[in-house]
Amino acid sequence: MEQNNISDIELDIVVNDIEEQEVYEKDVLRIPLDHVARRGNWTGSQFKNLMSCDNTGGKMDWFNKEKVFRFSEGAIKYIFANAMERKTGRYLTTDSTKEMKYGTKVEPLIYKRAAIELAKKGLTLEQVGFKTFPNVETAGVTSDSVVRENGIVIASFESKACSSWTTLYDRTYELTHDKSTDFWQTQGQTFAWEVEETYYCVISPVSDINK
Repeated sequence: MEQNNISDIELDIVVNDIEEQEVYEKDVLRIPLDHVARRGNWTGSQFKNLMSCDNTGGKMDWFNKEKVFRFSEGAIKYIFANAMERKTGRYLTTDSTKEMKYGTKVEPLIYKRAAIELAKKGLTLEQVGFKTFPNVETAGVTSDSVVRENGIVIASFESKACSSWTTLYDRTYELTHDKSTDFWQTQGQTFAWEVEETYYCVISPVSDINK
């Protein structure tokens, strides 16, 4: 059967909200550069998957060399996904969760408040883009910002807007260690920016993220 060049399927999709349309258009313009930087590369938000081990490896400490080769299923799938991005040249996008959309919405507010607090210490915040590791062009991070003192970058800056008391607990109750939610992401940021610290800004939840 010969395939039609033009589909006769009609998708009755109407964008009613002008503001949402403007945001969509901005995102469409921003996506290609972001995808080129991330496509086929190891990125900060996925470092936790990459560094996770199977049950045997999970019981070992990082001084045991065998632990490095005890890949978890999540790590293997992430390696496969990166390999397919490199093979096909396609970076796949998915719909954001409600929690992720909330976090994106309040990022400017977090940045503004954090900048005010850091200014009291003589520090400034600067928003930055994707940055690769020193001498490793296939791995990198997108810090929310960097912290500067007298013009020099002294730390990375990562903010998290919690949507529940349990996520706040996960991020603030215990000292950070290699099993913590954002440990590998923040460690990757310190490595990429060649600094000793990442400023970790955690925001307590609001009553209703839908508002």
